[in-house]
Amino acid sequence: MHNFATPEFKQLGKVLAKAGAEQQKVREMVQGSSDEINRLGFPTTPLGGGVGGSAFDVIADNLRGMKGAMLDMYRCPDRLLAACDKILNIRLAEALPPDTKKMGKLRMVGRPLHKGAEGFMSVKQFEKFYWPTLKKAVIRDIELGYTPDWGGRANWIPG
Repeated sequence: MHNFATPEFKQLGKVLAKAGAEQQKVREMVQGSSDEINRLGFPTTPLGGGVGGSAFDVIADNLRGMKGAMLDMYRCPDRLLAACDKILNIRLAEALPPDTKKMGKLRMVGRPLHKGAEGFMSVKQFEKFYWPTLKKAVIRDIELGYTPDWGGRANWIPG
């Protein structure tokens, strides 16, 4: 544990703290610009708000990894579907309508979709594991007053 007490480690901590402060300044500047653009009536896609994207993406990106999520589709599909439903239910319970004072008239919400693409899963798998929870999330976002932004991947969405 003595490595944490070295002068080099202490210097690293100072550098990381300075980098974090600069990153926060950029975030605040970007958010301020986005708020102003919305107040002027032009749409932007905020990072937060609404229900969120695909529950499957949460599992494949953050909880199980792509390999784990793909193996789960074959080894324990019912548990994977239950996990997707659990994530969706948490997000539905926490979703708030857009703040029209901040977002203006055009309240877009981003939905990056990536693990549901054809290269990652078949149409049959998409319809079973990806689309059901995503569809419920999008419907709820619309009910809350958001306009979904598909990130250019609308071609993967069933009719």
